[in-house]
Amino acid sequence: MGPVSPHRDVLRPHPALFDIAAGRGLPKVSDPMPMLRSAMAHGMSGLLLTEVERTDQSWSRLVLGLLRARQVTVEAWHQRLWNGLDGILAVFDDMGVEVAIAKGVAAEARWYSRLGERPCNDLDLLIAPSDLHRIDDIIAAVEPSHPLCGKTRRLAEEGFLQSIDLDYCGVPIDLHWDIMKIGIPSRNCEAIWERTVSIGLPSGRSIRTLDPGTSWVHFLVHLNKDRFRRLLGFVDAARVYEHEELDHDAVDRLIAGDGIKTCVDVSWNIVVSTLELSFPTRRTTPGIQSLIWHYAWRPSIRLRAQDSKIRYRHRQYLIALLSRGRTIEAIRSWVRGRFPPAELLAYVHSEYARRWGGETVSDASHSRLWSLTIGRLWALFGRRRQVAQMAQLAGHSTQSSGK
Repeated sequence: MGPVSPHRDVLRPHPALFDIAAGRGLPKVSDPMPMLRSAMAHGMSGLLLTEVERTDQSWSRLVLGLLRARQVTVEAWHQRLWNGLDGILAVFDDMGVEVAIAKGVAAEARWYSRLGERPCNDLDLLIAPSDLHRIDDIIAAVEPSHPLCGKTRRLAEEGFLQSIDLDYCGVPIDLHWDIMKIGIPSRNCEAIWERTVSIGLPSGRSIRTLDPGTSWVHFLVHLNKDRFRRLLGFVDAARVYEHEELDHDAVDRLIAGDGIKTCVDVSWNIVVSTLELSFPTRRTTPGIQSLIWHYAWRPSIRLRAQDSKIRYRHRQYLIALLSRGRTIEAIRSWVRGRFPPAELLAYVHSEYARRWGGETVSDASHSRLWSLTIGRLWALFGRRRQVAQMAQLAGHSTQSSGK
């Protein structure tokens, strides 16, 4: 095999990172720089720092300096997220709104060893199903200048939005009312909320969060939405399974309720095989859905870091289409999504939405596609109309000159 290009080296995880992800520690590495670059690309810099601190390799001092410099920045950001969470909870408390936290700093606090070990960008919050009717009031209280302020409830109830990006005092928030967010409404929203558990915050107060089983399923679904692009996503699912006693009956009910058996089962088996774990795999059901899944998320597109975010982002829409018993529902939702309301279309094309570059915008990218398609067709018809008019005028001119 020939030498691996530096670009390729960054795309795929360095071999040593698989051992770290699986909890086997850091093996001997002769050249740390490719590993360091790869760790940055796959969200593994915090975990790499933890392992380098435990080992004694010839290059440790150099790499520790670089990783600790980055760690300071990540820790400061996570502390800002925690502080922002305290502020937003005070707003919700004043309104009498219940909220839970998922992924992000909450996952770090539950299944990682220290602050900054699992880098994240924002706060993922879930409002209680009973408070969805108050979503416009919630947005007005959190970010009154938001472009969809006063318009979100109708978009949510009609199925055009399952979450919304907000900003609270410089802290980005992904506010969900459907935490699975697979493009069609989850049938488990009430059950997911009822199974939430309480965790303590650094400030001393507490907040609801997803129970371990829901968290595990959520991480596996998110791996699909994320195109399996970062190794950190594999670590999330593996750590929940390793450190928690999952209620497998409840997990199976959750999976069956939304028809996401193929999505979850195959994803878990990929985590186990990729990290070479000793955990039991899940039994998969062969069929057309499984065949489509394996082609859409084939090995060649996995673990490609930023490349997958750019090149394969539309595969997330297949999750709903491949959900058992929900194909017709997914098709109807997709077709209906070709005709978004004017306010949502304007929001998607706004500078506000583009500055986020997050999943809420990409979830609505189909409206962008529809808008561009109509625009291009209209321009094409316009050009043809102009040509026809010119030909008609030329014909009239010829007839006039002939007379």
